[in-house]
Amino acid sequence: VHARLAAVEAALGRLETLRNDYPDHLPLLEQLRSELEHEASHVAPSPGVPIDEAEQELLDHRAIRSALLITQREAVIRLRDEGVINDETLRSIERDLDLEALRAGA
Repeated sequence: VHARLAAVEAALGRLETLRNDYPDHLPLLEQLRSELEHEASHVAPSPGVPIDEAEQELLDHRAIRSALLITQREAVIRLRDEGVINDETLRSIERDLDLEALRAGA
């Protein structure tokens, strides 16, 4: 728990310097901040919330993200099969989805 919380806190701290480096991308940085703060709330649950319950909620969130990524992947494969997009476009989108899955821990 402590290591994951330290990682999230480090990322939140880094966001501050990234705001200065990428002032044109503040909406993305705010979205990432929100996601990290949400993750931190599950790593370090509120007082009175059992750690097991917080961990289960984190697992549920990963399952939801995974289900959405699978649905997106199926949709682009269907588009490729229907001839709407080509193999190169499919591979590009799949690569993005793979990266998102890694990022989300799904």
